[in-house]
Amino acid sequence: MELKIPPIIVEEYDKLYDLVQNQSHAGRLYANQVCNAYGWDNMAFARSVYNGTCPFAFGDNKGVGKGVMYIPVLPLYNFMTQGVIFKAAIDRDRMPEFIVK
Repeated sequence: MELKIPPIIVEEYDKLYDLVQNQSHAGRLYANQVCNAYGWDNMAFARSVYNGTCPFAFGDNKGVGKGVMYIPVLPLYNFMTQGVIFKAAIDRDRMPEFIVK
């Protein structure tokens, strides 16, 4: 059995890389950046963060006008990759063999 990574997976990793590397500010992302990158609804995402059910961001909208949230890149990256990318990096010399173009 031959394991091949579908191109969509590589595209999603590229999107994630661009988001955390090129769009973050001091290791932080804004909600609209994350939502735009993944096509998520801004209000649903905000509600998830405010309710404490988002595993990679935190925030609050109690007693403030608009609400505040903090999305650090490391927890987002770890959540989106489930930490697997760090395991794969051990065998990074062979990674090109697995990528389908």
